[in-house]
Amino acid sequence: GMQAAAPKGGPPTNAADQKKAVEEYEKKRAEVESKNKQMAEEHESMKKRFEAGQQLMAAKDWNGAANEFSEAAKIDAEQQAVWQGLALALYNRGVTNYNESAKDPSNSSKRDAAKQDFNDTINAIGKGMALVEPQMNDPQKGPQAKKSKAAYLKTRADAEGLLAKKLGVMDMVDPAVKDYREI
Repeated sequence: GMQAAAPKGGPPTNAADQKKAVEEYEKKRAEVESKNKQMAEEHESMKKRFEAGQQLMAAKDWNGAANEFSEAAKIDAEQQAVWQGLALALYNRGVTNYNESAKDPSNSSKRDAAKQDFNDTINAIGKGMALVEPQMNDPQKGPQAKKSKAAYLKTRADAEGLLAKKLGVMDMVDPAVKDYREI
């Protein structure tokens, strides 16, 4: 009688396919583990930077704090607290630069530095607000989000106010008034 042809891809290729599938799975698993490990390391590194920033803030080292928070934000831009720390460090550094420029009006570099710091403060606040806004109506996160937003608005209004009143940046008058109203 007729002999049935052996089905293509009989046992040997099955074993090979299976081996290949196992190898692919192992490779994928190793990739995922490596990625998870990297994420955990990045989170640790971000936390260290953030904590260093907080310690420098407590020591009133605004420059050091701004640098640490800035590095933390580069590692993980989704951490609202990092932007809040950065905004405050930049704001305080701006005030220090402004006060030094007031002592020596001929030194425009401190004045320019203050202007830059206040503009960077406003920018950092924008990033933080974008993370806080979606949480406003969340039953768990809402109350903290509202507190954070209020703190952001106050710092931003102060930065805008100093830019307008002390540094002559007149297009900051309206935003400052608007933010003060919202606080």
